Amino acid sequence: MSGNLDGFDASQHDSPGDFDLIPAGVYTAIMVKSEFKDGKKPGSKYINTQWQIVEGEHAKRVFFHMFTWENENERSVNIGKGQWSDVCRSVGIELPNDTSDLHDKPLFVKLAIKSQKDYDDKNVAKSFTSLATPIDAAQPAASGGGGPSWTK
Repeated sequence: MSGNLDGFDASQHDSPGDFDLIPAGVYTAIMVKSEFKDGKKPGSKYINTQWQIVEGEHAKRVFFHMFTWENENERSVNIGKGQWSDVCRSVGIELPNDTSDLHDKPLFVKLAIKSQKDYDDKNVAKSFTSLATPIDAAQPAASGGGGPSWTK
C-alpha cells in the first residue's frame, strides 16, 4: 500500500535519534490506542495497545503492550485476559463495550525491561493497578500544578 506524501521534505525534519528504554519502575500511564489484531498462528488474536506515561521525568514517553485474547495456548489467554481484567478494574470499568472505553483513564503500570535473544531489550508491562492502590515501588515525581498533566 502506498500513499501520497504531499510534498514532504526530509531536509526540514531532524532525526529523533535513538530512544532509550524507560527505566524499570511504576508509572502513571494512560492507554492511548488499542486494536484487535490477528496473531501469527491461525485462530490467534491479541489486543495491541499503546500507552503513554503522563507524569514525572518520563512524561509523554510511550510503550506498547499486547494482551493475548485467542490462542491455542490456554495459559497465554488466561494471562492476557487476566491482565486486561486488571486494567478494567484499575480504571473502574468492569464491563467495557469496546477497547477504546479504557482509553485516557490513568492507572499505575509497573514496567520492567526484558532481555531478548537476537533482539534489542524492550520495556514490558508487568502489572496494572488502580491509582487508589498504594504502590511500594518508587514512583516518578508528579508534575506540578494545574491539575493532572494528561488533561493539559
